[in-house]
Amino acid sequence: MLWFVKWEHGGLGLSIFMLFQDTLHACYLGISNHVNANTLVYMVESNMLGGHKSKEQKLNMLWREIQGVYKEDNIKNQVGNLTMSMINAKPDSEYPELSSHIKGAQTRSLTHAVCRVYAMHARFDVGKADYNYMDHEVWLVIKSLATFYEVLVTNMVGDNWQYTEHDCQVIEESINVMAVMYKKLSYRYMFGDGPAWVSAVGPR
Repeated sequence: MLWFVKWEHGGLGLSIFMLFQDTLHACYLGISNHVNANTLVYMVESNMLGGHKSKEQKLNMLWREIQGVYKEDNIKNQVGNLTMSMINAKPDSEYPELSSHIKGAQTRSLTHAVCRVYAMHARFDVGKADYNYMDHEVWLVIKSLATFYEVLVTNMVGDNWQYTEHDCQVIEESINVMAVMYKKLSYRYMFGDGPAWVSAVGPR
């Protein structure tokens, strides 16, 4: 309680200026963790990849493609491997999530690779006959997160940290689109309209 008592009254004087956001846990190991895990689980559980392969076989194929993106784009902070147990680290939890062995910087870099691999397979082109609205909605989430990180990393690598007005607009739009679509996908699952998103459906 002393935190909420003013300093002059013998307390510790907690103020809003003493608080800050924990980016590592709120962003990298929080929402980014869940978006990457949900996207990968969606890819192996939906009919996007086709065929009669098991989930592990599908994920092995995706992992090889992710490694290709790592190499092609010279990505640092790479994940060493991906298995179903690593993207559904707690099968009894309410949502897919990455293993705790995957660190914050690795999750950030994984977002770029997952986004590129997703674009290779997803059916989100509304002009094509195989268009799939769920693929499209998941695409908007992973693409928005990847765009958000692209702006951050560009400034971080250049040691700039002076965001332009355009940078701020891109960040704001990316966050808004991702938040709206993430919530929509969650509601779809809650009301039985579409594959699992956020919540797990039985053992994986």
